Amino acid sequence: MIVFDLVCEFDHEFEGWFKNASDFESQQTTGLLTCPMCGTDNVIKVPSVSHINFGKKEKQLAELIEIQQNAETLSNKITEYVTNNFEDVGEEFAEVSKKMHYGEEDERNIFGSATLEDALELHEEGIDVIPLPSTKKDKLN
Repeated sequence: MIVFDLVCEFDHEFEGWFKNASDFESQQTTGLLTCPMCGTDNVIKVPSVSHINFGKKEKQLAELIEIQQNAETLSNKITEYVTNNFEDVGEEFAEVSKKMHYGEEDERNIFGSATLEDALELHEEGIDVIPLPSTKKDKLN
């Protein structure tokens, strides 16, 4: 026995039970297969949820996971490079950046933290700022 999900030309959905696929085709071509709600013999087989191939979606999901992992690896490498090769000025980042920009301090590679308002102000003054993901894990409790 095989079960097919069927739909008629008037969008009535129902299922049909057949000995095999050729039995379905035989009943469909001879007009024996009719909609139990309206009687039309214009009935087609539609994909059933249990028979839909999700292989393509699984492949896409695997590709997205790989992209995410690669992005995380790259992000970690950038953060590690900055941490090892730049001076951490902490909360004074905006102030030190301005002093370097206006020649009050020698230029050097720095990193630190700044508020969104500070970062926007630096940008308005022509000072390039690139946000990095935080390496500190926030405690949730």
